[in-house]
Amino acid sequence: LQQGYNCMFGVFPCNNGLWQSALLTTDDLLARLTVINLTHEAKGLDTYPKTREKFSSSGDSISMSILDRNYKEEIHHVATGVKWFKWLCGHLEVEPVSVF
Repeated sequence: LQQGYNCMFGVFPCNNGLWQSALLTTDDLLARLTVINLTHEAKGLDTYPKTREKFSSSGDSISMSILDRNYKEEIHHVATGVKWFKWLCGHLEVEPVSVF
């Protein structure tokens, strides 16, 4: 964002949900993984195709470039969240599906 539009992540109200979730899950790693990685980050993967199509149809190559880079990062974030979520559920001896 900073390179393309001279602004930083977090300046827009839409970014507030992620920060609010981080604050609400400060003391609970299982909740943090569930909410941040398996919900917020996963939504980025779910919405990517339609959002990219909108940027493409409007000719916004800067946003498409940012979105493409973020998409690749989100894949890693979700995969890492799934890995540690499963590990922590095993460590706590809880069923992942019921916790999620």
